Amino acid sequence: MKDANENAALNGITNAHYETGKAEDVIPRWIDEGFSFDALIVDPPRTGLDDGLIRTILDTLPQKFVYISCNPSTLARDLKQLTTKYHVDYIQSVDMMPQTPRCEAVVKFTRAEY
Repeated sequence: MKDANENAALNGITNAHYETGKAEDVIPRWIDEGFSFDALIVDPPRTGLDDGLIRTILDTLPQKFVYISCNPSTLARDLKQLTTKYHVDYIQSVDMMPQTPRCEAVVKFTRAEY
C-alpha cells in the first residue's frame, strides 16, 4: 500500500489512493470521513461477498459497480440481494483457466432508479 501510494505520487497521479483492509470495514470509515465515490469493483473469494459488505454496498449505492466472480453459485446468491437496488447491465464470462471447468464472470451493475 505504501509503495502504491508513493508510486502514484511519483507519477503525478492525484486521483488515486491505495489502502488495505476489509472492504466492509474500510468503506464505512471512508463515508464517515466524508469521502464519496461513484464506482466500486469487487473480486471476492469463492465464498462470495461478506454479508456486511453487501449491506454496505446497498447502503452507499455507488452509481457504477462491477463484481468479478469465480463461483457461479455464490454469485447467484449475492445477485439476489444486489438486484434489489441494482440493474444487471451484463454478465460476461471470461475463461481464465483453459481446459478446466472453471471460469470467471464479470457483472456490470448500474444503480436502479425506482
